[in-house]
Amino acid sequence: MVQKTFFIILLLVSVVHSQEKIQLIDSTSKEPISDVVVYSSSIQQISDDEGYFLLDLFVNTDSISFSHIAYKKLFLSYSELELISFIELSKKEISTKQIDVVSKNDFENSIITEKIELNNMKRAALLQHQKY
Repeated sequence: MVQKTFFIILLLVSVVHSQEKIQLIDSTSKEPISDVVVYSSSIQQISDDEGYFLLDLFVNTDSISFSHIAYKKLFLSYSELELISFIELSKKEISTKQIDVVSKNDFENSIITEKIELNNMKRAALLQHQKY
């Protein structure tokens, strides 16, 4: 009887002290997202390789932020997080201006082509001037 009671108490203690993990996943692919910075005003942590972070490290009054370079920033309260086991993050739209990649040879060839065209224009102007 004593062993049974001890086992039940041990089980209850382990349940109470278990850490609540929440997983961060991509909203499209449903794959885990690692290296998300999860922080509040008092603590900061980074999600592991499987996208998990520990909710238990935060205070129940915290507003918790989620930040990753490839995803939109998200803000949730501790009370909202207590009710869920995963969070979906949406990818950021990153736009850049057009970038032209030119090899050194192409660049030199374009300069030569421009010089030839300029010389042809000068020659045409000179011939035009000589006609009058």
